[in-house]
This record gives sequence, structure tokens and C-alpha cells, in this order.
Amino acid sequence: MKGVIVVVSVLVLALMGGCGIVLANPPLVPPIQYEQFCEAQKVAGTGIVDVSTSIVDKKIALEYYNTMAGDGDLELDSEHLYSQNPEKIAREIDAVNNGKKSGLNLIETTKMTYAGNTPLVGGKLLNSKAFYGGIGAEVQEMFSVYEMEKDQTAFFASTTPYNPKDPKKCDASICKDCCCLDANNKEIPNCKCEFDKTQEKC
Repeated sequence: MKGVIVVVSVLVLALMGGCGIVLANPPLVPPIQYEQFCEAQKVAGTGIVDVSTSIVDKKIALEYYNTMAGDGDLELDSEHLYSQNPEKIAREIDAVNNGKKSGLNLIETTKMTYAGNTPLVGGKLLNSKAFYGGIGAEVQEMFSVYEMEKDQTAFFASTTPYNPKDPKKCDASICKDCCCLDANNKEIPNCKCEFDKTQEKC
């Protein structure tokens, strides 16, 4: 009987100690993530072609559609790079920032030749959608051709910089630009915003 009590006591202490160690470990903080997409293709041949790419991101107000279809001789070398973090796609483009490296959210390069008895029909739309907070600019192209040579670069850079909030550094500094509003959404004069540490917000 003494042996059973000793074994049970040891098990209870081991479980309490094990649980205590587990409870003492801080929870894992998920990494700050951003969306990315990369795609490159080199195609050469004769026959039916149907290519389509679309990228829509409401956070940076980007809408991009590129499609084409035809039947003929085709050589295609294209690349699509997209990231919500523009620092990940830094390129030197003569038309931007005096040719110095600039952060871009989307860059697309295409080199293509086509010849066929059936026309190659396609189009492209690059839109900074105002509804999602963009500037409302839009570039659109459409074509229907029996022969075509194309060397094109298209790019998109959002005016909203990628600036994620670090949950470890959330402090009273985020309250500097806030104001107090009443039930009618009118600003309350002489009101001071204060940082709530428990909820980590103003």
C-alpha cells in the first residue's frame, strides 16, 4: 500500500511540474505575414493557346487581369511578381524615381511573338480601384491580331506603404493622433485619449 501511495505521489508531482513548465512558456506569436505571388513561363510552339492571369488585392487597391487566346505559332517569355510588401520587389525602372530602385507591388514583363491564321485575341487591365482606396487610375489594352511582336513591362506601386504593427511594440504612441467622438460622431473638445494596456488600444 505504501508503494502505491508513493507512486501516485510521484505521478501527481510529475504532472504538476510538467503542467507548470508548459504553462510558464509564453505563447507563440504568429509571424507578420503578407501575400506574395511569383510566376514565370517560357513557351514556344504551334497550336491552341489560352493564357490567363488575375491578381486582385483589396488591401492595396490592385486589380490586374491579363488574358489571351488564339491558334498559331507562339513564343512567349513572361514573368509576374506580386507582393503586398513593396520592399520585396525593388526594381530600377527609368520612368520611376529617376531610375533608382523603387519598391513595387506588381511587376509584369512580357516578350512575345505570334503568327497564325486565327487571330490572337486578348487584353489586359491594370486598375488602382478607387472603391478600395486607390487613386482610380486604369490602364487597359485589347488586341485581335494575326501577327504580333510584343516587349512590354507593366508595374504597380501602391501609395500606401507596407507598415505592419508589431504587437510587441504596441504602446501609448499609437494614441497621439486619435480624438474622442460622441454618439453622433462629433469630436468632443478638450478630450484626452489614453492608452488601454489591457486591450492595447486607445
